[in-house]
Parts: sequence; C-alpha cells; structure tokens
Amino acid sequence: MAVSAHNLTTKRDIVKELQFVTEGDSVSSPALYGVTPNSSTFALVGNNTEINIQPDVQHMDVSVLGSEDVIDAVKTQSLYAFTLRNNPVDLTLWKYLWNSSGTGALSPDSSLSFTYSFNLNGTEYFQHIRGARPTSGTLSVSRGMWDQSMTFIAKDITIPTTSSSDPGTPVYQSAETSSSPVVHSDGGGSPFTYNSIAYGERSFSTTVNRNMAVMAVNGETDITYTKATDRSITFTADVFSGTASSETALYTLYESKDADAASYKFNSGPSVMFLDVKKKVWIIKDLTIPVTENVSMKDMTWFRNKVKWAAEREEKGDITQTQALEVDQEWWDKTCEIGLGKTMDDILDTGITEPDFRELMAEVYTFLAVHGTIEKAKQSALYDPEILKRDSKPSKTTQS
Repeated sequence: MAVSAHNLTTKRDIVKELQFVTEGDSVSSPALYGVTPNSSTFALVGNNTEINIQPDVQHMDVSVLGSEDVIDAVKTQSLYAFTLRNNPVDLTLWKYLWNSSGTGALSPDSSLSFTYSFNLNGTEYFQHIRGARPTSGTLSVSRGMWDQSMTFIAKDITIPTTSSSDPGTPVYQSAETSSSPVVHSDGGGSPFTYNSIAYGERSFSTTVNRNMAVMAVNGETDITYTKATDRSITFTADVFSGTASSETALYTLYESKDADAASYKFNSGPSVMFLDVKKKVWIIKDLTIPVTENVSMKDMTWFRNKVKWAAEREEKGDITQTQALEVDQEWWDKTCEIGLGKTMDDILDTGITEPDFRELMAEVYTFLAVHGTIEKAKQSALYDPEILKRDSKPSKTTQS
C-alpha cells in the first residue's frame, strides 16, 4: 500500500522556513549519514518555498482461512521522498545535485538534514528530514526570477512534534526579508554561450537526473544508506540567433552531433566569498560558523601591535624569513580565534586549500578591521552585486 501525505498549511502558518545543514561527507564517512550535527547552524533554502512530503510506507496484508477480510497489515519497509520548489538567492543547495561525485563538500557525497516548523492550532510543530540526497532537479528562468525545483530521497522524515529534536543548541534562521531571489538580469548581458558564441535567449532551463543506489537490509524498515551513481544533464534554450552566421552555426552544430560546451552566468557576484551576508555565517567547505560582530578594540590591539612590530623590523632590515613565517602563523591563529571562534586546525580540517585559506584569512581580517558588522559589510563592493556592477575594480583591504 502506498501512502502520500500532504501538509495542509499555508505560508502564513510557517514559523521557521525550510532550512538545511550538511551532515558531512557521508560517502567517505557513512556513520554521518542521517545524523544532524550537534548545535548546527542552518541555512535557508530560498524564497517562496513550497515543499511536498511523500512518504511511501509499504505493508503486507495478513488474512486467515475462514474470513474474507484482511485482519491485519504488517509494515515491511518505508521510503521517504520530498520535493521542493523555490526562487533561490544563490546556488548552494543546487550544488549538492549538480557537482560531481567524489568531490566531498557541496556535492552528492554530502547528505543533508532539513528542518521547518509550522503553527497548528496555536502551537508550533517541528518536522525534521534526515539523510537527504537529491535525485533530480530543474533550474530555469524566463525573464523573471530563477525557479528551482528539486526531488530528494531521505532516510527519515519525522512525525511533527511540538519540540525540535535537532541535537544540541541548533541555530535556526529567521525569515529572510532583506535578500531578493536571483533574476534573469543578474547575470549581465548575454549570459548564455554555446560553443563559445553568445546568444540572446528569452528562456533557459537545465535539468539534472541522478540514479541513486539505495541500500535496504533485513532488520530495518527504513533505508540504511544512499549513494549517487550516474548523472545526466540536459538543457534547453529559446534563443535568437541574431545574425546569419550564428544561425548557420547553430544548424551546423546540430547536424554534426558533436559535443560542445555551453555555459550560463547565474549572477555577477564575486566568485569566492566565504562570508554570506544574507545568512550571517562564514561558509568554509562543510563548516558553517555564525558571524561575530562588533569585536572590541581591545581584541584588535594584538593585530595593530603585530603590524607595528613587523614594520619596524622591515625598516631596520633585521627580520628573518623564520620570523616572517612565525608572524604569519601567529596572525592566522589569532584571526581564527577572534574572527571565527575556531582554532586554525579546525579550519584546516575542512580540507581547505592553501590559496583559499589565505583568501579566507584576508576576508576575515577585513571584516573585523573595516566592516565590523553585517550591515556595514552589505555596503561593501565585496558583497553587493550592484556596487560591483558600478565599480569595475573593487578594492579589498588585506593584511600586509
């Protein structure tokens, strides 16, 4: 028997919008699968979110001789699935479907936990989804906001209860009222290219389908594990060729049946920024850290003294390479401690590369010394796409 359940709630009944956190690379570490990390900081999935939860609970009927009726039904297995649709503010959630397997963070290797809550008869009810991996999705735009729809398979979807079962002290995000979904114009002019030729288009859509290996064993009614296998990516674009040469090029490419490269520019924001000003968190691989604002001048004095010490040594020409490396190490340790509330080893354990680590340290220090608060950071060209469009070369304060 298949059961399909739909929550009869409207958008005004939602208390905590649908939000998610990564459980970690549960392909490399299967014990992480289906386990929400302790005291997690969740991230919103986007705007205008719709979710449809569809548990498929299997039963076998029990009957006896002498009776025409079924006398019982025994639960044998369950498979939990759900779909969501929204207007995304970024591509974070999409990357768990799109990115290649075997790359760890922000890929199908990482399973996800979701949480949301709703008001029922004046009481807040929580529902949790654990061990979720995306199986398919479509990202599309047609001269409006981008639309994102995704389907997931999950290990478990809990029955709504009046208290959250997320472990520790989870940090949930309030409804985001300051951010806007990405629209078609955020990618700038001529965002679509095919075979290195830019084409004007009025609609674009890409779909990803993944086969999912599902492990179900005797002794457990829920699935034990999932793992992404094959991936299929397709796209459609309603294009204007514009010129005779581009028209001919399209027909030639179609007739050749050769594989060609296509790209679409989602937005014009910075390619690598670790601070998410909308969610008010630092995102470093699978690690999410709440932002610390308004760090005291007393805590920042250490940096000023260290810069003064290094400058004096450089002027005298008596600073050695060993001393310079020691300063870097001390600087990074202090930046991680004050700016991120973590040790340097905690950050390195994420698997971050050295170039990205150096960029992270510069960005954290810039936030501490220049911005100080999320509101001030939002006014910076580093984080505001509109300023980036006006300023061709935004400056970035870094440690010298």
